Amino acid sequence: KDDLTPHALLDLLKKKAKVPGEKVTGIHINDSYSFFNVTPNEADVILDKLNSKDKKKRPLVERAKPAK
Repeated sequence: KDDLTPHALLDLLKKKAKVPGEKVTGIHINDSYSFFNVTPNEADVILDKLNSKDKKKRPLVERAKPAK
């Protein structure tokens, strides 16, 4: 665990993806992964800005898989 807090996650999204904090809801942080909700448009921006273009690197952010 990287001691990620909701505040630190919001700061990361604001700094790297320019997503305002009020657009991020439902933050849930676990030891090895975290969830948060944003609009589909904001999700596209976050995925583009936070993930490396290098296909060999593991993505930092992924879309959540739909519940079964």
